[in-house]
Amino acid sequence: MFQRLLALSVMLLIADGGFVAAQERFELAVPLSSTKSTADLTAATLTITNNGKASVYSRDAKYDAPGFVAYSSTTLRQVIRWPNKGSGTMQIGTLTGFGAPLFRPSQMQITRVGGTPPPPPGTVPPPLPGGPVDINRSYRLTNGHLGPGRSLASDPGGITGMNFTGDIDSQSWQFVAAGPGTYRLINVALGNKFSLTSGAIGSQPTMQLTDQTSKAQLWRLTPQGTTFQLTNEALGPGAALDTDSAAPNTPFMAASSNATGQSWTLTKLEIEPTSRYRLTNEFLKAGRSLGAHASGATEMATTGQLDSQLWQFVLAGPQSYRITNVALGDKFSLAASTVDPRPTMKPTDITSNTQLWRIVSEGTTFRLINEALGPGFSLDNDGTAPNDPVMAPTGKLTGQFWTLTELPDPARGGIVGSWESLQVGTNQPQGARIDIQNDLSFRITEPGNPDRVGTVQLVGDRLIFSYFGGTPDQFRVTLVPNRVDFQTMSGIPTGYYWQRTNGRPFTPVPALPRLVSREVIPNPPLEPVTVALQNTHSNELWVLVTDLRDPKQSMRLKIPPDVSTNVILDRDAGARVIETWRIPLTGIEEVREVEVPPALLYDMSVYEIAVLSVVRDRTTNRGGGRINNVIGAPKSVGLYPVPPGNHLLDGTLDIYAAAKREENTGAVRRIDPKKWEDVGPKGDLESLVR
Repeated sequence: MFQRLLALSVMLLIADGGFVAAQERFELAVPLSSTKSTADLTAATLTITNNGKASVYSRDAKYDAPGFVAYSSTTLRQVIRWPNKGSGTMQIGTLTGFGAPLFRPSQMQITRVGGTPPPPPGTVPPPLPGGPVDINRSYRLTNGHLGPGRSLASDPGGITGMNFTGDIDSQSWQFVAAGPGTYRLINVALGNKFSLTSGAIGSQPTMQLTDQTSKAQLWRLTPQGTTFQLTNEALGPGAALDTDSAAPNTPFMAASSNATGQSWTLTKLEIEPTSRYRLTNEFLKAGRSLGAHASGATEMATTGQLDSQLWQFVLAGPQSYRITNVALGDKFSLAASTVDPRPTMKPTDITSNTQLWRIVSEGTTFRLINEALGPGFSLDNDGTAPNDPVMAPTGKLTGQFWTLTELPDPARGGIVGSWESLQVGTNQPQGARIDIQNDLSFRITEPGNPDRVGTVQLVGDRLIFSYFGGTPDQFRVTLVPNRVDFQTMSGIPTGYYWQRTNGRPFTPVPALPRLVSREVIPNPPLEPVTVALQNTHSNELWVLVTDLRDPKQSMRLKIPPDVSTNVILDRDAGARVIETWRIPLTGIEEVREVEVPPALLYDMSVYEIAVLSVVRDRTTNRGGGRINNVIGAPKSVGLYPVPPGNHLLDGTLDIYAAAKREENTGAVRRIDPKKWEDVGPKGDLESLVR
């Protein structure tokens, strides 16, 4: 399936994800176990250390949830939701690469042991120095002196330069959070074993082996309007990354100033699903578009709402695509020829390089080069016959500068595309922009707020938003061409509507690391354990042991005071995932091994039977106030997640104390007391009131 990159200007905003102190330390401990870890928390990172091994997670606001701030690690393929209050339990989600991660509660209790205490309620968090960047995306770095035509790059030997801008991995950079406001810069072509390293003032930074202790590999971003100054922790704020006017291919560290060479623009590359595009060029402008006939001939025809003028780009290699026409389908691909300058639609042949195209950036436009003809020829149109596209010698000709405009797919219910939210009545923009992709994933961008992402469904007149890490929303909608009107589910107008905006420019996907193989190896199985659930409370306890694999196999237990009841519980052993990734350009294959933690198999909802009323016989002297009846009802104590894997051992568990420690009385699973009437044994309520 085709994937693309959308070039977006970087807007670094502080997400309202809850305050995190400058440096905090916590202890993580499993109740009734010797298992302990430590957690160090900053505004940018969460570091969990277990048996001397540190796992680092970076701040990731898109997975935030009410009461939690999120940190993720693409290497560990995990997301951690950390409780804002700094106590209780965290939530753990697994990044599968498909849809939103599923979160489960951790067994470890969080206890603060050091660092700065949390601020009073209502405190506004200080801005993170340099602002956050999306650590899950790659960036192109250009500066104000050389403009967008040259980008920071590294060659295979680690030598940096300002090379002509192109869609290649050596010009793609990733920011790895290393501390409050600091990052390591990783080049996509070289991988994370190398980091951008500064030397002395006047020297050229190079790619060196990653050293977690080296300040020369720590970089800080300082906003300068819409651009940024890059300073290095080893040199301090008095030196910044610059480019030499006399040698424009050489970046170097210079004394900090307002020089345009120190004003860097970060362009984010965001992978999105396939879409449909209109192709126009600078010579004929938007009035004519590239089209195809059923015969296979191509032309530059008057722009219209025609499938024959809609094109799709199918990823066929690290930097090459097949170009198909919507009207003809994927059985035909655009092909060039060494004997006829006119490109035509030919039956798709995945072995033919005449059907492979490279898309090269030319500022805000693109050049289309065919693999069979090489970079010496580019797609153009004949100046004497402007309706004929041709392959012509590459040059600075307006006919070779193409604009690729994404267009919505009406087959997706008319909601795919870009929208802005407007006020009903005044038609004034509300500031929100909504982008819905062909796979019905969406991103809502609103100044001053973190982006919201998820998936959307159109079911009849209902539009349903499923937010990643949030609660779904749904509305009743009326769709007309280029507009969506909204009502609440009860039929009340919301006061705003969406209006379709222009299509977005296209940026092709770079050569990202590719997954070659993936093997899941289960760990050796663990034997079931016997746990004695002990009631040390003065009231009878009702315990619902829920089997998360099959809730129908759940157990109902009534445990009188000072009584223990044995239960046999299975244990999951976890697994190892071994993946082989091929690094483009280098040909290197990297093997990554990830431990999959044991799954949570059970939780226990604990209720105590509280006395509601007591009936005494006071009708006669002979009654003597004798108790005739005591009426009780279940009252929630808490939900206790049963520790997974080898954290669960044979022994005795004070179930009342364990559930009480969770401090989550509202989290218990709901029960129907009528279904518990035949469950035994039960305690003596009269003894509580005598």
